[in-house]
Amino acid sequence: MTLGVETELKSYEPHVTQELIDRAHARRMNQIEDYFAILQRQEMYRNFNLYAEFNKPLERKQLIWATRLTIMKYPILGHTIIPKDIPNHDLFYRSEEYYGGVHPDRDFIKVLDRLELSGLLINDQIEYRPLFQKIVEQYIEDEYEYTAKVIELVGSIKIPYHHKERPNWRLLCLPCKEDSLLSNKLIMISNHCSLDGISCVNFFQDLAANMSHDHSADVIFDETIFDYSRDFAQLSKLANPMTAYIDCRPYNSELPRIILSDLIKKYLNYTWDNEIVSIIDHERVQTYHQILNFTPDQISSIKDSIKSNVHPECTLTPFLQTCFVVALQKHGTFLKKRFREFGFDIALIKNLRTLLPDNADIRNEMRYSCSIGAQHYSYLISSFKVNYKDEKKFWSLVKYYYDTIQNNPRGFLHSIGLLMVDNIGEYMNIDKVVLKDYLKKKRGGALISNLGYHPQKLEQQYHVTDMVFSQTPGSLRFAIGMNAVTTNVKGLNIDLSIVRTAIPSRTEWGAFCDEFRKTVQNFTGI
Repeated sequence: MTLGVETELKSYEPHVTQELIDRAHARRMNQIEDYFAILQRQEMYRNFNLYAEFNKPLERKQLIWATRLTIMKYPILGHTIIPKDIPNHDLFYRSEEYYGGVHPDRDFIKVLDRLELSGLLINDQIEYRPLFQKIVEQYIEDEYEYTAKVIELVGSIKIPYHHKERPNWRLLCLPCKEDSLLSNKLIMISNHCSLDGISCVNFFQDLAANMSHDHSADVIFDETIFDYSRDFAQLSKLANPMTAYIDCRPYNSELPRIILSDLIKKYLNYTWDNEIVSIIDHERVQTYHQILNFTPDQISSIKDSIKSNVHPECTLTPFLQTCFVVALQKHGTFLKKRFREFGFDIALIKNLRTLLPDNADIRNEMRYSCSIGAQHYSYLISSFKVNYKDEKKFWSLVKYYYDTIQNNPRGFLHSIGLLMVDNIGEYMNIDKVVLKDYLKKKRGGALISNLGYHPQKLEQQYHVTDMVFSQTPGSLRFAIGMNAVTTNVKGLNIDLSIVRTAIPSRTEWGAFCDEFRKTVQNFTGI
C-alpha cells in the first residue's frame, strides 16, 4: 500500500480498510450521493417514503429471508456512510473547523458488518417508539387505511446517515386489523442516501417475487439478514455510482442558460412571504398532504385523451403538471404575487436509468441506486390561466410541457452536473454552498415526481396491490409537492402536499386538491 492510500484512509480507519475497497464493499460517494449526505449531516432533509400494500400478510421469518436474497444481490441496500471523526461526526460537520476548509475527497460508504431484521424495522427501534405509536394510533383511528394524516407523521421520521448496525433506510409495518402481529402494509422510508423512489418500487417487487418462491428448505435460526464476516464471499459488489456511466457535466455552451435560469428563479419567481427556509424542526410536522386516487379504468381514459389531443407518445406527467398549475391558478394561489413575480419554479424529477447504456448488466446494477436528476424551469404564471371551456389552450399547454421535456433531455443532468464542474470541491466547501443557497430564503415553487407505471404480476403468490409515494421538502426551497405512482391493480395515487405555513389550513389545501381533481375530470370526461 502506498503512503498516499494510507493517508487517504487514515481518517476512516478502522471502519474502512483497503481490503473492503478491494472487494468492492466500500467506496467513496459520488457527487449526487454526497449532496444527499450533506442534506442529512446539515439537518436539511428528512425522508421520502413508499407505501406498498400486499395481497396477503407477510410473516416475520419470510421478511428476513426475502430481504436477505435482495440485499445479497444488491448490497447497496445494506450500506452505511462512514464520516470522519466518529463518534463526534455530527458536531464535526457543523463546526467552524469543518466550514473553514475545503474537502475535495468525499466520504465513504461501506457494507454494514451485520444487519438484523430489528435494524430495519422501525417497529422494533426504541428511539422511534413515541412516533411509531402515534403513526399506528392514527392508522387505527382512520380505520386501518393509509391516509394523509398517517403520511404526515411518517414524513417526520429522521434516519441517521451513519449507524454501525443500520442502513440508510427503514421498514415500517402497519398491523393487520385481524391480527396485529401480521402485516400486509409496509412503508419503505429512506433518507435519500444512495437510494431513490424507483429503488423502493424495485424492493417491494423483488420482495413479492422472493416470497412467491418456495424457500421451505431455507433454515433460519435467528433474525440475521446478513453477517459480513460469514457472508462476504457470497455478497455482490457495491453498485457503481450513476456518474460512472452517465456524464452529467454541463457543456460550456449550456452554462449561460443555467446561470440565467438561476437568476430568474432567485429574483423573478413567485414566493411565499410567510415561509422562510430553516434547518429541520424535529418537533413539528412540516406539511399537509392529501391522496387522490384514479382507478385503472380512469387512467386508461385519461391516456386515451392525452393521445388523441397531444401525441401518441405523450406521457401522463406533462398532463398532470398542466392540471396542477391550472388548479393553482384557479384556486387563487397567485392573487397576492408581486409585480416582478411573473414566473413559477417547477422542478421535475426524472429517473436517469433511462439514459444508461443499453447494457443489461449495467441496468441491473443500477436497479438500486440514487439515479435521479431534476429539470428546473420557470414557467409564466400568466400561461396557467385556462378556462374549463378552453380545451385548445389546455392541450396546447400539455404539449408545451411534453416538448420541454423531450427537447432538452440534458436539462435533467444540470442539477447534478454543476457539482462536478472543474472539481468545484477543491476550492469551495460544498456544505457551505448548499447552506447558503437554501437557508433563510423564501420558499417558492413545486417539486414534481412521478415514479411511473408499475404493473404487478397478479399470478404470483405474493404481489403488490397498491402504492403511495410521498416526501417532505425539509430545507429544500419548495413549498408544494406532487408525487405519483401507478399500478395495474388500484391505479394512480397522487400525493399532493404543501408546507403548513404556506396555507391557512388543511381545509384550504383540501379545496385546492378538489380543484385539481375537477381539472383532471373536466378535460378528460372521466
